[in-house]
Formats: sequence, structure tokens, C-alpha cells
Amino acid sequence: MNRLLLLIFPLLLVLSCISKHHSDAPPVTINILGDTSTIITADTVPINRLKSSINWTATEMRGLKKRAGKISFSKGYCLFSKQKIVGGSFIVDMKTIDVTDIPAHEKEARRNLIAHLKSKDFFYTKTYPVSNLKFTSVQKLSNDSLKIRGDLTIRNVTKNITFFAQQKGSRFIAKFTFNRLDWKVAYTGSWADKTLVDNDIELAIEVTF
Repeated sequence: MNRLLLLIFPLLLVLSCISKHHSDAPPVTINILGDTSTIITADTVPINRLKSSINWTATEMRGLKKRAGKISFSKGYCLFSKQKIVGGSFIVDMKTIDVTDIPAHEKEARRNLIAHLKSKDFFYTKTYPVSNLKFTSVQKLSNDSLKIRGDLTIRNVTKNITFFAQQKGSRFIAKFTFNRLDWKVAYTGSWADKTLVDNDIELAIEVTF
């Protein structure tokens, strides 16, 4: 019995020291979904899709293993009034989801992970080929800081969220995390396979006009 305790105690000690992955990106706030959009008189400026990017980060096993990748915009625009962003809408091509933490020469590992991300376990891109974010309100906080409410749709699930962003000249920059379970991206994996996927996904968005 004592020998068993000697074996178990170090394991428990190690597990107790493992904390959930903490991102420096603030989590979004989910609001009550309703008609919060307003009619805005502004100029519509399309995004430069080739110069815009979305980078994603996720973790497994309470932060022990990090995953990273990118995904591309299909199209999008922002509304500008007096050179300030007052609205916008982005459509993301979910079939472009890619992995950047696996070296290019590890072709099979990359192919398998990308296929898994596109499957029913995650984003099910065959049935839900796009995700979108449509601003419902934009509040200016300071010279370049914005507080934005918008409808985020993933897998045909729409939640109205609040997040913070920056406008730096002709660029829009935002970084936030969201709980994927709220959008029915519910795969967890197993301890046996060491693929217990954490709930938070971090998005780093940079849009150029």
C-alpha cells in the first residue's frame, strides 16, 4: 500500500502543478442575442484579402501541447465614417484551415490533422463551409481602441459577442479567445490518446484595407 502511495503521490503532484493554458488574449463576452444592429451612413471599404490574416491557437492536455494554424478570409468589408470604423462584416472560408505547428515535410501528420479539423469532430467544413462575423455596434474607447459587438456564426450557431480591437490607420487588429463548446465544436478526445482538447481557441485577426 505504501509503495502504491509513493507511486501515485508524485503523479498527483505533477498534475496539480499543471494549470489550464492561459492566453494573453481576453475572452469574448457572450451577450443576449437580439436585434442590436443599427442603420449606419458610411463608406463601404472591402478588405484586402491577400494582405489580411487570421491565426488560431489551441491547446491540448491543459496547455501541455500547443496547436497553431491559420485560416483565410473569403471576403469582407468595414464601414468607415470620418476615417473611423463604424461597422463591418467578414466571411471566413473554413475549408482553408491550415496547421503551422507541424513542419511541412511531415506531410502525413499535417494531412491527418487538417482532415480532422475539417471533420464532424470539429468544424465540419463539408456542411458548414463558412463562418462569419458581423458587427452590430462599434464603440470608440480611445484614439485607436474599439469595443465591438458582433454576431459570430460557426457551424450555423450564432452568438452575439463583445470583444476589443484596434484601428491603426488602414488596419483592423483584434485578438481574443472563445469557448468552442458554445458553438458546438465539441470534440474532446481521450486521455488514452493524449488528445484531450482544451475548450478555448485564440484568434489573432489582422485586416488590411
